[in-house]
Amino acid sequence: MKRILSILAIVFLYHAALSAPEFRVIYILMPDVINPFLLVWEAVKFVETRNNPDTINYTEMAYGPGQIRQEKLDDFNLANGTNFTLIDCLDEKISKRIFMWHCMRYNECDLAIRRWNGSGPETYKYLEKVNEVLRTLSPARGERIRMKEKM
Repeated sequence: MKRILSILAIVFLYHAALSAPEFRVIYILMPDVINPFLLVWEAVKFVETRNNPDTINYTEMAYGPGQIRQEKLDDFNLANGTNFTLIDCLDEKISKRIFMWHCMRYNECDLAIRRWNGSGPETYKYLEKVNEVLRTLSPARGERIRMKEKM
């Protein structure tokens, strides 16, 4: 009888040790948001101001690391219900927010880059400057561009 009780005790303890926890909880980790324009922002900042957030181009009245002009700022303020001024564009967070808003309006990255610069044939030269910087920041983008050029 002792032997049976001993075996039952061992089986019970073994079973208790192997059982699942009483509270069943599943942890789901939130992945980082993927923003395809983050590297583009870094490249544009470099092309426009060599990453100097305090740059003001008085000739073109362009402010901040992304060289934002009044027309672009007015579009952003109207669409987002904000009241930023050109001086506010010296704050990199605000400039980045305006740039990301601008980029999300276009389906194609290259078009967003060209439209950031303006319109006309000069935007292709600007696009190439940004793409040159992007190639140093992201080898994958450089490969995509080289493949596109071969076609």
